[in-house]
Amino acid sequence: MKEFSDLNSQLNILNQRGLIIRDFKKAKKYLLTNNYYNIINGYSKYFQVSTDVYYPNATFEEITHLYFFDQQLKQYTFRTIKDAENHIKSITAYYYAKYYHNVPYAYLEETNYAKKNIGEIRDTIKEFNKLLNKYRNKKSNNPIKHHTKLHNDVPIWVIIQYLTFGQLYYFIKSLPDTIKSKICSSLYSFLKSHDVKITSPLTNEILDSLLKNILELRNKCAHDQRLISFSCKADVKYYKNLHEKYGIKKEASGERRDYYNTFILLQCFTSKAQFNKLHNSIRKTLMNLEKKISSIEINTLLQELGFPNNWHKKIDKLPQY
Repeated sequence: MKEFSDLNSQLNILNQRGLIIRDFKKAKKYLLTNNYYNIINGYSKYFQVSTDVYYPNATFEEITHLYFFDQQLKQYTFRTIKDAENHIKSITAYYYAKYYHNVPYAYLEETNYAKKNIGEIRDTIKEFNKLLNKYRNKKSNNPIKHHTKLHNDVPIWVIIQYLTFGQLYYFIKSLPDTIKSKICSSLYSFLKSHDVKITSPLTNEILDSLLKNILELRNKCAHDQRLISFSCKADVKYYKNLHEKYGIKKEASGERRDYYNTFILLQCFTSKAQFNKLHNSIRKTLMNLEKKISSIEINTLLQELGFPNNWHKKIDKLPQY
């Protein structure tokens, strides 16, 4: 087992490695109330020349400022992903209900899904059944219980509100192409509001890819994991209309999986006002962070997130709504 070190020992070790600690008492209190592993192991590496050697003038306070920036970034991002999730649920429920109108519990039948991955379809149906059983048996009243008693059916627009983003992703992924194409077409209104010129359709395959990477980002935020250096498991599928707007090339393999490349995808599922709020919040937070760090360049951190250099300065501030 790794030997326990008290706060004094931990701070002395950091100091010996070159980290400037201006107020030991304040630093001790900070580490006592914020996990050492999360703060130091997670964020101090950006202020190091090499392992256990800090840049000249790097301070403990700079590490805490970077940690706070990352916390804010997660809050802003998660809020916008929730907005996107609500839009996706609404659109999906509408077209599913329209396609399977007057079919009770259509989402519990395997025949009402695409035949691409039967395992995922069965898992999705199991999740629906779990939700139905859970809320039908609750003592307190709820929409699922109400519709079961009154109509002997729980329509998709009711139960879809209970799905997690992960469950929603697999449900959409398993839908017939006809319904998914309708969902893709409805998303054009969002893209056009962001001044994206539509010259080619948003395909079902691209839709699955967009949702998958946003899901990964959403889970990072929800589980309070670091967003700096965030990377999805795979590049998002190239969508020319959106990616050309940001100068992102199809050949840029391995580069369409960082925070920035996932952040711009949210335009496909949010209003202009919702995305602008996220954009401006990130911009403002970056400008505040730049004022509080001096031992490293702000572009070092922007690169870790995938943003272009000086992104927060070059791009005009978007209007508030």
